[in-house]
Amino acid sequence: MENNNSSFFDKAIFKEWYFKKGLVLIDIFLIIALIQYFIFDGSFNEMILWIKGFFQYYF
Repeated sequence: MENNNSSFFDKAIFKEWYFKKGLVLIDIFLIIALIQYFIFDGSFNEMILWIKGFFQYYF
């Protein structure tokens, strides 16, 4: 008969695509890019200086 699974993707296939194919890395880079664009006005140098200052202050 028919499988009554309501999800579009099988969870095993989704996990394989997401973790093994590197889609999680794409998400991480997109989040970093959005933070850089909206918080640091697109300045990569300001973001790196903030990260350096953060680690120098706390560690």
